[in-house]
Amino acid sequence: MPYGPTTYQRSRVRSYIKRGSNARSAKIAYTRKTNLPVKRIQRKRYVPKIVKNTHSISVLAKQVKRLQGAQLGPYQSLLQTWSLPVPRNNQWSQGWSSRAPLIFALNDFTTDAKVHQAYFDNLSGNLTEGQEWTNKSTPTEESDNWYWAASQDNTVSREQYKPLSTTVSFEFTRDMYSNDETECVRIDIFKLKRTQPLSYADATCSLPGNAAGLERMCDKNMANRNFFNPKYFTKIQTKLIYFKPREGLGTASAKIRRTCKIFHNFKDKVLRLDLDAPTASGRARSFETQMNKQDTIWCLISNSAADSNADFDCTMQRRIAWRDQHGTD
Repeated sequence: MPYGPTTYQRSRVRSYIKRGSNARSAKIAYTRKTNLPVKRIQRKRYVPKIVKNTHSISVLAKQVKRLQGAQLGPYQSLLQTWSLPVPRNNQWSQGWSSRAPLIFALNDFTTDAKVHQAYFDNLSGNLTEGQEWTNKSTPTEESDNWYWAASQDNTVSREQYKPLSTTVSFEFTRDMYSNDETECVRIDIFKLKRTQPLSYADATCSLPGNAAGLERMCDKNMANRNFFNPKYFTKIQTKLIYFKPREGLGTASAKIRRTCKIFHNFKDKVLRLDLDAPTASGRARSFETQMNKQDTIWCLISNSAADSNADFDCTMQRRIAWRDQHGTD
């Protein structure tokens, strides 16, 4: 076979083209397989290797966490509101006061989640009444706000879900005169350590049924003020909101308004409820009956008003976020 300059040059050209094509293919494959955020960190100049490695490990850990979260189901959220008064099934007529605190579970995202009001009745003992959260309504008329259309239809799974976070906004109002004393609202986030009393075998300290035992947490009289027993409770957060009267009102009153917000990020734990499972007694299952008492995070809202002067108003709005594989979206 003739082998001259022309044949040699063509061979060199084909070899050069082939090497270039292979190099480009290898580069594309490498780019596709390489973790780009980590690659950007590693190619930084004048940065110590140990710093780049530490930063890369942090990025990889966040990516693994996001991947694990995606396996639990899609991200979902819901906006809900709640306001006083709490409807009652008995003759007890007192409003929200230092002896009738409000309590609800922060990580209860089920459709029948309630805010309870606890009080003590001389005839029946500790009692609790509840009112469910209300979802942000879907507009029904042209004059309504249509920005919320088809976006408030998420419901949490009745089998299991992973709570991510909740943001609760509070609004408190009270009519005050110039000669009124300073009042206070107290918000506590806490968990139960135990539900069985240390000295009474036939009693229980579970919540919300025994929430009346947490009355007077914000009482103005220190001799009557209640506290959390560290043997039974773990305090997570406490917030105080003060109401001071305005001067120069004369005999007229002024509406004092206070707002605050609490954000809580839940731990990486899936709550397994299985609310639709049949029961031997035929009683309906709920978050309170299915949840481990030590895993429930409670929010207690107290004020310093006496029973005869309970004229506080409370409105709450919460945005809850969770992941599940069985809820509706």
